[in-house]
Amino acid sequence: MKFKNIEVNHLVVNPNNDRHGPQGNEQAAINWLFETLGPKMIRLAEDIAFQGEVFDPPLVKKLNGKYVVYDGNRRVACAKALSGLCSVPSPYSSKISSIAASNNWVALTHMPCQVESDQRVIEDIVSRRHNGTDGGRGQLRWDTRAKANHANRVGATNQYPIAEAVEDYLHASGYPRARKIGRSTLFRLINAKKRQERLGIYLNENGTLGLTRSKQDVIEVLSKIADDIVEKKLTLRNVLNSSGVNQYMDLLEREDLLEGKNTSNIEEKKKPSQAEKTSGKSPKKKPPKRDYLIPKTDYDILWRPGQHKIELIWQE
Repeated sequence: MKFKNIEVNHLVVNPNNDRHGPQGNEQAAINWLFETLGPKMIRLAEDIAFQGEVFDPPLVKKLNGKYVVYDGNRRVACAKALSGLCSVPSPYSSKISSIAASNNWVALTHMPCQVESDQRVIEDIVSRRHNGTDGGRGQLRWDTRAKANHANRVGATNQYPIAEAVEDYLHASGYPRARKIGRSTLFRLINAKKRQERLGIYLNENGTLGLTRSKQDVIEVLSKIADDIVEKKLTLRNVLNSSGVNQYMDLLEREDLLEGKNTSNIEEKKKPSQAEKTSGKSPKKKPPKRDYLIPKTDYDILWRPGQHKIELIWQE
């Protein structure tokens, strides 16, 4: 294994990359990447332009005086596009120019690369990086708990804060399987404020779990939910839509584990007075007092998989 700073214009985006198969030449391969993976290429270009460098060195092999890329073709394509060393199909060409300008991009002249000459070694490396876990030989993707640990460590946004708070609370209370709870499933069930009210929980500003019911009642219902998740009686598939969530909440209610139905937003209709009856007119209603520009209303939105960023923007 050897690392070397290589001139960017000496790097060749592999026209025979396994991601797309034979494309004939480098420019055709770059076109394929943008035409097929456009939004992801733009996101990668934004990150490279913002950072001013490529963090993960591409894997390359020297061939005919150039260096063919075997892993990292998207990174190299984006760096070349930002530096004006290749053309980009529309409509992405204008976006690349805008990204470069808004980040005061200075064209990369060199890029650190991992250089290998043995094709067998190259294929082994590529296989371990792109063929999934491969029984443990490949890269193991972080689960939700690992992602949360990283987010907490570096001060980034935690995807499942209420689920983590419940897990920590159950663990501190002696529940033995707290660290085995599927956070994504738990989050889908309890992320709505109305459901949290019925469970008797809320998220404190410091990320810990607050209670609006007795500790015994809360532990009882949360332990029931945790048991069902760990034992696969409640899976992510069960809570992907509101119907599934409501069915499970109804089950908890039948087992007398919930607070009463939330009726705090239901106002009793006022009977009209005799004067109103005779005049046929309804009394003028005063507009509700608002202390905030945006009403503090719980819309009880059930977010779908892949909408986490949208949800974070909504919550903010």
